[in-house]
Amino acid sequence: MIWFHSKTKIPICDGINNRSAFSLVELLVVLTIASLVAAVVTVNWSPALDKSSMTDAVERLIELDRQTRRHAITHNRRCSLEFDLRKNQVVVSRWEGGQEFFKAANVSSRCSVKSIEPDDRISISRFGSGPTYHVELEAGHGKKTWLLFAGGTGQHFLFDREKDVQQFIQDIGAPRTDNR
Repeated sequence: MIWFHSKTKIPICDGINNRSAFSLVELLVVLTIASLVAAVVTVNWSPALDKSSMTDAVERLIELDRQTRRHAITHNRRCSLEFDLRKNQVVVSRWEGGQEFFKAANVSSRCSVKSIEPDDRISISRFGSGPTYHVELEAGHGKKTWLLFAGGTGQHFLFDREKDVQQFIQDIGAPRTDNR
């Protein structure tokens, strides 16, 4: 039975059929549905996160290469990029005033460097040039991307297959056949 306060018209319950809490079964049903929705969202978002982390890793490596070349030219000193595959880091080293300085940068949390060709240590001359090299990156679900840096200019190229990287390297290293 519900009674009303005479002046304010606010309902007052006598507590007989008053229900103020959820039952345990209701809470378990809600938690089960919420966990199923979370699982579906996680599965659907995982490829997007992998793609985003791959893009982040590629941009970070391009910027590290660019900064290292720029530093070498600006300060007229050799620099190097050294890839640490175990820690998933790139270590930039440079010489200043007779001392060598190091700066480590993580590649990405969801993307890892699997290999570097031809060597894990890339030396950049004081003119900003270095060898042509490529980095193999792998995201969470086995998605691979190859990032190639042209030695003289540092221009970068992205590839989805290693076969394309090898063909590109072969093509730029091949002698010209058009008599120019």
